[in-house]
Order: sequence, then structure tokens, then C-alpha cells
Amino acid sequence: MKEFIQWSDISSVGINEIDDQHKELLNIFNELNETLGNEDRKAVIDKLVKYTIIHFATEEIVMNISNYPDIEEHKKQHKALNDTVCGYINKYEHDPDLTNHDLLLFLKQWLTEHTIESDKKFGAFLLNTKSNEKSWFRKTSRF
Repeated sequence: MKEFIQWSDISSVGINEIDDQHKELLNIFNELNETLGNEDRKAVIDKLVKYTIIHFATEEIVMNISNYPDIEEHKKQHKALNDTVCGYINKYEHDPDLTNHDLLLFLKQWLTEHTIESDKKFGAFLLNTKSNEKSWFRKTSRF
């Protein structure tokens, strides 16, 4: 089956740890696409929620450590995504016949826009700072 969404170097933020997490999110999106209309959907959505928590926490910890100036706006975007996904989950729990299609389209658009507009800006900030970026990610390794 063709992947619903594919990684492209255009999506790279220039920070391997963040790019790797974005690639894993895409893998989960593709997994979710494969569960369209079947009962495995709940397990994949749970996996998506858990991984998103890890990814957002990683970004936000590094933003704090690196004194990223736009952290509050970035965190608002993360919260908005969480709220929207929770809304979809609630709809699915009340109507199991709904498909994943709307959620997938939303996630694809959100991740593309968020990566290009916000995460690339954060990546550029990290690459332009003089600190050792590897130490930032070591502090998040508890995830």
C-alpha cells in the first residue's frame, strides 16, 4: 500500500533528533491510514497520542534549555493539536463507524504547516546558537 504521507528532505528542520521524531510520526500516520475502518484504529491512535506527547515534550524541554524566544507560541500550537486530536478521539468513541480520513487529512496538513513554519524556525535557532545541541537532547533521553 502506498504511504499516505512520505518524508521529504524539504521537511527537515536540520536537527537529526527532531527529524527522526518527525519521521516516526509519519510512520504512525501511515499506520493509522492502514487501519481505516477497522478495529485496530484505537491502538494506533493511542500510539499516536503517546508518541506526540514524547515528541512535544522533547521539543519543549530543548526550547527551555536553549532559551528559545518563541517557546510560548510553539507550546500553544502543540496544545491546539492535542485539543483537536482529543476531539477526534471523542467522536470516534461515540461513533465507531467514522473513518480516520478526516483525522489523517488534518494531521497531514498540521504537521506540514507546523514543520515548515514553526519547527524550521526552531531548528534554525538551534543551529545558530553557540551551545552544544547534543547536550540538549541528552537531557531529554529519559523519554
